[in-house]
Amino acid sequence: MFFILKSISGLPQQFIAYSEPASRGSSSNSFSQSEPTIVTDGEVFRVQIGETLLLPCQVRDLGPMILLWKKGTRVLTAGGLQVRRDDRFNLQGTNLQIKDIEREDSGEYVCELETDEEQPTAIVHSVEILVPPTISTEPSNGQIVVKRGTTVSLSCEARGHPQPQLSWSKSHDQMPKSDITSSGSTLILADVTRHHAGVYKCHASNGVGQDATQDIHLQVLYEPEVKAERPVVHGGVGYQVELVCLVYSEPAADVLWYKDTMLLDSNGKRYMQQKGNRFTMLIRSLELDDFGNYSCSASNMLGKSKANVRVQGNPNTPIFNSRVDSRSPTSYKLSWITESYTMIEEYRLLYRKLPSYILENLIPNSMYEAQIQAKNKFGWSGVSDKFQFFTRGYDAAPIESSVKNPASAPFGINSAHRVVSQFMRYLYLFLALFVVLMSYVSDQVWP
Repeated sequence: MFFILKSISGLPQQFIAYSEPASRGSSSNSFSQSEPTIVTDGEVFRVQIGETLLLPCQVRDLGPMILLWKKGTRVLTAGGLQVRRDDRFNLQGTNLQIKDIEREDSGEYVCELETDEEQPTAIVHSVEILVPPTISTEPSNGQIVVKRGTTVSLSCEARGHPQPQLSWSKSHDQMPKSDITSSGSTLILADVTRHHAGVYKCHASNGVGQDATQDIHLQVLYEPEVKAERPVVHGGVGYQVELVCLVYSEPAADVLWYKDTMLLDSNGKRYMQQKGNRFTMLIRSLELDDFGNYSCSASNMLGKSKANVRVQGNPNTPIFNSRVDSRSPTSYKLSWITESYTMIEEYRLLYRKLPSYILENLIPNSMYEAQIQAKNKFGWSGVSDKFQFFTRGYDAAPIESSVKNPASAPFGINSAHRVVSQFMRYLYLFLALFVVLMSYVSDQVWP
């Protein structure tokens, strides 16, 4: 008896044993093949949609046995026969290739070897399909309209694999810090105001592909809020003044201007315009009758509001520009700046001594504070801010001084200007003396 090993076509590295007839009278035996074995271990594969996946299943000594590929209980291939009619699935040797991966391709794939044993030999590959995040909002159009003072919930739902992480932001603005609760997919805003209105962005990220973003537009309805940019406007006869009101409302408000109770409109003297939430009325060439009280009134379907603006010819509140310390132990020179469209007729200076502590064996000092008012033919200005200064002088009782007809030029030229004038006179005197001295020295040296 002898054995012939033959290669079977289509089964590389696999051999079948045949026995030829022996001489008459002899018995026949066969050469038994080694048991087939799967040498690949099961794995977990994570792939994105559209990619190509190769599931390995290397077999040693397959012989005439049948190799099956299954997904769950559904047979995909049996030996060299493709059972599932899907061109995306094909065999690469004993490995299974899946092209153009789809979301439905996720699951468990079994490489199974049918043998004579009671239980088949098999490995299991788990396939997870990585899906980039997508977001849907509630409501689907991303538009929410509420009234001021209500509580509103902004919701978005994210899908993808792995499960995306959600975060919130607000376009062109910071997220409101108070009265806000976030539970991932839901953002709760309590007692909303106009500051809550805007575009909120729901962001989803899971590390696969591009992050997803959806916008939710929150519109807050409220009655007008009106504020005068300058409640008091200083003006002068023949000059132009600008009255400005800042109006916030949703829906947009109609804005009207009044002088006392009289409705005003644009004419050759008055000009009204709007830029965003800034409403302006220009009064050209101011006259005496134009001084007084104005108001801007704003109204929408939810209510109305107004702000008052006073146009006056009084001087602006004086502003101190003096040094803090004094160069004299018993006196202090105050200076200030006052804006006025007419000549200042009178100043009212208010000052008092503040409590002080004198250190022993040092030069006594005291701390003072002062306030100032200015008066012209239209009346008194407001009282200035308090100004504090120090002297090295002795204590003095509080004094109220009224300076009439100050020797100052119009438009608030005050004692600071007089100081400059005195300095210039001293400078001219010094230069004159210097010229005389140089002339005398010249005569002595060069007779």
